[in-house]
Amino acid sequence: MVITAIDIDERHRFRMLELGLRRGTVIRVTQRSNFHGRVVAKGTERIALDGQTAAHIHVRRAEHPASPTATPTK
Repeated sequence: MVITAIDIDERHRFRMLELGLRRGTVIRVTQRSNFHGRVVAKGTERIALDGQTAAHIHVRRAEHPASPTATPTK
């Protein structure tokens, strides 16, 4: 997923920037927890987000280029 927007107040937005979570960052959800919390991966890092914060991060599906080693079969 690619972050498209983070819709939270300035204080919390600054913390997201410190963690490297900003518009255009590619993340992957690795765990879902009770109360809608998430653990997301950004590169080799893992970041735990509470449900309320996670709800304010807007994402879209990342585009995956075709694998250069893929060959069509007949």
